[in-house]
Amino acid sequence: MYYTKYRPQNFSEILKPNETVDVLVQQIKSGKTVHAYLFTGPKGTGKTTVARILAKALNCENLSKAGDICGTCLACRAITKGNFMDLMEIDAASNRGIDDIRDLKEKIKLLPTQGRKKVYIIDEVHMLTSEAFNALLKTLEEPPKHATFILCTTELHKVPETIKSRCQVFKFKRPTREQLVEKLKRIQDAESPELKLSRDILDKVAMLAGGAFRDAETILQQVIEGGLDAGALKHDFGMYADFIRALGEDDPGSAVKLLNTCFRDGDDLTLWVEGLLKYFRDVMYLKMGFSPEYFSLTEETLKQMLGLAGQLSLESLITYIEMFNQAQNDLKTFSIPQLALEVAVAKSVGASAIGKGNVPSKGDKPKTGGGKEEITSKNITDDSASSSVAPSADLGEVGERWAQVVAEVLAVNSSVSALLKSGKPVGIGGNAVILEVSYKFHKERLESTLNRKMVENALEKVFAKRLTIKCVLGERKESHKAGVVENLTDLNIRVPQNVIIDSNAAVSDIFDGGLPL
Repeated sequence: MYYTKYRPQNFSEILKPNETVDVLVQQIKSGKTVHAYLFTGPKGTGKTTVARILAKALNCENLSKAGDICGTCLACRAITKGNFMDLMEIDAASNRGIDDIRDLKEKIKLLPTQGRKKVYIIDEVHMLTSEAFNALLKTLEEPPKHATFILCTTELHKVPETIKSRCQVFKFKRPTREQLVEKLKRIQDAESPELKLSRDILDKVAMLAGGAFRDAETILQQVIEGGLDAGALKHDFGMYADFIRALGEDDPGSAVKLLNTCFRDGDDLTLWVEGLLKYFRDVMYLKMGFSPEYFSLTEETLKQMLGLAGQLSLESLITYIEMFNQAQNDLKTFSIPQLALEVAVAKSVGASAIGKGNVPSKGDKPKTGGGKEEITSKNITDDSASSSVAPSADLGEVGERWAQVVAEVLAVNSSVSALLKSGKPVGIGGNAVILEVSYKFHKERLESTLNRKMVENALEKVFAKRLTIKCVLGERKESHKAGVVENLTDLNIRVPQNVIIDSNAAVSDIFDGGLPL
């Protein structure tokens, strides 16, 4: 495998910048190494590799002035081959019990047989049991002078604080896309110089790797030895651009066709959505004003992303990200694998309009009154005029036949019917009936998906045309009781305490007879 064949064997082979390596080299040069290290970071970022190079440096017989190993002495060659007797690599995932740590404590007392130091590399140290951690504490705090511990973990939060405090902690960062491409180019030149993979393909491999050298090298091996284009392995930037463009144009059919194409081609939909979310993230960064130089992308991909950033609002991008992040979580619960994503596509219809045209001009007056929208004939007229579609119904006709609409809804749901009865049509905007209601709670209820659909069906039955509703807040009705009345919402309704209800009049008095109960 490429990730073992091209594993760095000394500090100079590790790609720079790398702060961890710089500090370790400085310690080696000054002879001030410590007895316990804790390496933490994502998978495939070089923790075990650096641990082995550090083990070589602790036992190398001919260290250079720069603090690097010679690579030719007995210890260096034995560690490279994996047969150095004073280097013990322990997999904590399978040797995690207290008995394994007791065995380690007994053997650590023995002096080195081949080198100057005995080095214990404990990989995935967070997998140790709590009893094993407790047994390791004393030895880790005061090991023999000839012993050094190097602990490695991908989940630092699972390592007890008592262990962390006894170690020097080094955090390994994910490599940049430029660093990954540089490493991949070296391997490609060594393995198959005649193939001459394009920068675009290497960039795709680097992105698919998710910031892990090991994953990038494995994918590259598939590309070189299998003769496949990187896009054929999992997913392609161009398909993401086409998919997002279809969403932005409210073309769910094309988006679903792309999804089904990926599914038929055998793509892992979980990985596909993960790549889609990363693509959305980059587009969102561009929308927020990040410079194109911030991204390690090809010119073609960057051009596509800039086009999408200009097409979609920031609010739309956030909505899409939330929808498909939820869809990724739902993939496991749907019996039809692609259905969760198809539902997300269906829900996204109309999301491209979110956030567009909502920026007020300098002459606009700010809204007041706790979010209450003032209803005037001018507002209604402006709203209608702003639409390119002429009013599809007459306000007078709607007012006259409103009782029929209420009756149609009553046959389906009495609560929604009561809400409609308490409001009144005050205008027509395009194909929308503008309904004035007195309370925010009523507006929220009527604008919920199911209730809105119910009212729109009733409007279609009465007027034989497709109409929608738009609720606005009007002047609140006077309460039957004196005092301040709060905005009525789901959050501030309080059931009266210690009140005896002995008649219908008492119920009306408690809940305010002006409400449609």
